[in-house]
Amino acid sequence: MTRILQRIRSIESCCTLVRRKCCAVDLGKRWPHANISITVTDKQQIDQHSQEEAAKFLQADFNQCFQQLRHYDSQLLDILKFQFGSYTFIVGTALGLYQFGLKEQASLTLPAVGVLVVGLIFGVLMYSLAIRHRVYFVLVARYINEQRGFFLKQKPLGFENKTRMYTNPAQPPYFNWRSSQAWYLYFVAILNSALLGVLIFLLVGGSDAWWVLGVAGLLSFIAQVWSAVRYLTSREPLSASVAVFERE
Repeated sequence: MTRILQRIRSIESCCTLVRRKCCAVDLGKRWPHANISITVTDKQQIDQHSQEEAAKFLQADFNQCFQQLRHYDSQLLDILKFQFGSYTFIVGTALGLYQFGLKEQASLTLPAVGVLVVGLIFGVLMYSLAIRHRVYFVLVARYINEQRGFFLKQKPLGFENKTRMYTNPAQPPYFNWRSSQAWYLYFVAILNSALLGVLIFLLVGGSDAWWVLGVAGLLSFIAQVWSAVRYLTSREPLSASVAVFERE
């Protein structure tokens, strides 16, 4: 029993010593009561442990960001495919109702217009979602570039990055007219414009209304692209929090 009590007291003494040394590290000075100071070796071990934990965190964060990057890129393509299929169904339904009404001498223009209006609202929402995905994609890509640049500037293992893999945290830009994601936006804008043109064609009616369809579609396309460019370029000087949430 005595040995057990001695062992318990010994463990308690060790724990007390560890706590005192940790406090000495935090205070950065000698422990006032027990007269215990942190040694250089202790500091080196603590610093080394902190560096190892930081490296593990950055490695895990880098891998997770890469997965996010692929997710956002694939999401844009999924939006495009889903919207193309939806528009095919919507336009086909609306024109089918319109043609059936003409054949049966029944006025089905209003239901056809209703279908197109719902589809157009849906298309605008999907277009906005695609723009927001571009913002998320750019932020994550820039963060990855910053991490890559931080490690590669130290030339680990003599690696010189001769291919000049992306390390600029200011790239890619939010809007780049040549990027594949910008072309996704163009295509979605074309689909929305075509839907609006068909809607106006049904409202105006007549075989001479094709020019109205063309003009309305062109103006709609220009307006959508202009709004996307203006919104994306306005994100450039902002921090990540403000760019996404509109506030810090």
